[in-house]
This record gives sequence, C-alpha cells and structure tokens, in this order.
Amino acid sequence: MIAFTVFGLPMPQGSKTAYPFQRADGSLGATVAEGSTASRPAFKAWRGDVAACARLWIEANGKPAPLDGPLELLARFYLPRPKSVKRAFPDGKPDLSKLIRAIEDSCSKILYVDDARIVTIITKKRWALTSPPRVEIEIRRETEQ
Repeated sequence: MIAFTVFGLPMPQGSKTAYPFQRADGSLGATVAEGSTASRPAFKAWRGDVAACARLWIEANGKPAPLDGPLELLARFYLPRPKSVKRAFPDGKPDLSKLIRAIEDSCSKILYVDDARIVTIITKKRWALTSPPRVEIEIRRETEQ
C-alpha cells in the first residue's frame, strides 16, 4: 500500500480550455490549457507538490516500479473553513470530482502506470478544523470483484 499526505490548499483540476490559432501555412490549430487563467499558477504548483510527494514516497520505499493492474484510490481532502461559514461539511466549491482528478493525473506514471488503472475511488471532503489544509492519499491494489 502507498500512503502519504500532501500539505497545502487542495486545488481542483478545472475544465480544459482550447485556444484556437492559425498556423503560418493557414491551417488551424489549438492550444489546450487546464483550468482558468487566474488559477493556473496555483493549480500547477499544487500538482507539482502532489507529484513531489509521490516521488518522495518512491525514493523512501526503494524505488518500486509504478503499479499496474486494478487499483483503489482513497483521498481525504481537508479544506480551510472560512470564519463566516457555519455548515458542517464543505458542500460547495471546489467540486470533489475535480479535486480527485488533479490527484489522479499528478500521480500517473509515478505511482501507477496510468490513472485508467484506478477502478475504485473512495474520497471525502472535510473541513481542516485542527490542522492545516491537505490531502491524505492511499493507493492499493484492488482485490474485490
């Protein structure tokens, strides 16, 4: 089993945005970017932090090969609760599915061959009440059918 924690503000992997352009030969092309322009630097930094922690886990555990075959991913996200918010759960933005997508892509080709190998996802989004914002990640081989 792989288990580690990444401290910092979890960032969602937003929708992709295409920017069309015309090449010198007149043909059309498109550049695709993740997330909005405003959040892109923070998002890239967050994905870099997740990938760095994944690499540290690899180094600390004898450089095992990336996992292949069916995998289970567990991710618990802890977000800062604004003082004005009294809700028990962080049931607003960011979307849990976009948070998990950033984790899947950040660990791909480091901890596992491809994020398509993930067949089970267990995830939670909670307030970070007594500790800093973070994500706790666990990855294991799937054993149930």
